[in-house]
Amino acid sequence: MSFKLDVDRLAKDELMYEVKCRGIKVSDTDNVDSLRKNLRSALLVEKNASFTQPFSFTGIIGDELVICESNLDEIGTSLAAFSSEIRKLETKICHCYNRLENILTDDADLIGKRSSLIKTLMELIDDYKTKSKSLQSEERGFQELIASILTGSHHIAFK
Repeated sequence: MSFKLDVDRLAKDELMYEVKCRGIKVSDTDNVDSLRKNLRSALLVEKNASFTQPFSFTGIIGDELVICESNLDEIGTSLAAFSSEIRKLETKICHCYNRLENILTDDADLIGKRSSLIKTLMELIDDYKTKSKSLQSEERGFQELIASILTGSHHIAFK
């Protein structure tokens, strides 16, 4: 299962990260619309380019791991509710995965923390897959019922 980064579902801080790690200068004063525009342009270039530019993370790794841990908590909470915001949930999973992938360090403690967070993310993805399959099955059954009612092949008894 692959997850797509949906630019319209990212929060401002997530947009800033995604734009900045692609080498585009950002400022706290940039508005969400301009950040989305820059990210869309960068994603289009990535999609159509014959080469890929390596992502560059320039922050403090310990802080980044705390942010990722917070993102994973938010994903876990959303997954527990498994609301209709599926695209937002998938985007958060994709964004958190990208952040974790961009963290490179030689510090054994930070490597251990990163590995633990990646393991948690993989567990959340497995949970997502299970819930997603269950929801799809329920939707298929409902769609089949509606189709049978519309075609007249399903009879409703009234008492």
